[in-house]
Amino acid sequence: MDKEKLLAMIHSSEHENEYWDFKEKWYTKQQKADLVKDVVCFANTTHHQDCYLIIGVTDDQRIVGVEHDENRKNKQNLRDMLSRVPFAKDTPHIDVQTYVLAHHEVDVITIFDSDQVPFFLQGEYRKGKVLYPGAIYCRINDSNTPFDATASDSEVERLWHKRFHQDMEIMDRFTYLLKEEKHWEYVENDEYIGFLYKIDPDFQIVLKDDNAPRQWTAAYAINETKPRITWQRIQFRYRNVLIKEILGVWLDGGRALAPVPNLINWNDEISFYAMFRHSLAYQLLTFIHQIMPLSDCEQIARFKHNIVIYDDEIDLKHQQNLFMQALQKHQLSLRVTTAEISSLKQKMQNDYFNENDREMQPDHLKTMLKQVKTTMYINQL
Repeated sequence: MDKEKLLAMIHSSEHENEYWDFKEKWYTKQQKADLVKDVVCFANTTHHQDCYLIIGVTDDQRIVGVEHDENRKNKQNLRDMLSRVPFAKDTPHIDVQTYVLAHHEVDVITIFDSDQVPFFLQGEYRKGKVLYPGAIYCRINDSNTPFDATASDSEVERLWHKRFHQDMEIMDRFTYLLKEEKHWEYVENDEYIGFLYKIDPDFQIVLKDDNAPRQWTAAYAINETKPRITWQRIQFRYRNVLIKEILGVWLDGGRALAPVPNLINWNDEISFYAMFRHSLAYQLLTFIHQIMPLSDCEQIARFKHNIVIYDDEIDLKHQQNLFMQALQKHQLSLRVTTAEISSLKQKMQNDYFNENDREMQPDHLKTMLKQVKTTMYINQL
């Protein structure tokens, strides 16, 4: 969480809610059970966002700080404490960060969103007050379940729906199911070619030929043994209803299938292909080559080498600044030589490209080679 987001929470008209809570001081040694219960309550929320305990801010949203608080805990202290709590299965994932606001230090405990709800204890935890085994403590609006109670049946039902992703739209459920490779199988029969989710066959990923007029190669494919690509439509279907479709390409003469990466343009001269690590395309790339029997790792390794894989938009912006600075300082060159163009042209002729094909024109060859050089430099930053 950044400082601006924290300030927005502190000055929000909502005060406290099911996403954050203010604490004037850190929990004392006699309040360990209170701290554990607050963490568990925020872990057991039915929404899909991280939650925060903001320490050093009063209930009326005055910043008083914790710089002189003798009960402060850092991330490791808190994780060690939670590791000694007898959770039935998983332990909530947390972080602790300190921010300087209005000349005061404010500590923020982040309770990361998880689908492994509900969190509960398998044994009694007695540290001041008592947390009981089997009791499900949760957060509803700005209130926590009392120590001597448990969540209502309807609230527990909502938590189980969250655990099994039944509270999400179909496409969002697909993104979770893609992580469960062992429950999918590759299918090739008279009805369709694609992937079937064995636990619930209503979820299918279907491969369809794409006959639209498109380019026959791209920068991410020119380092393959055979640079020609063929296009595929990758369809996400639920109960045979088309939910979403993305484009894919067969690489190196059909030896590997990859979702089409994004074309990033920084200006008229600088462009390259990229994927974001948490995108559907990247998830699908990983999934296909875990499941598909004919998928070739060597082709995919070359494919990944010829694109940039970013963590997020912030990572992209950071790399862009570094790249532009290096370019301005003449620390790198995107110059493409005549010999490089001739070599690529010969390679493409060997893969049945014709002299008159658009992909064979000098400007197009130069652009692809320049994109590969750009990618190489970015990946070295």
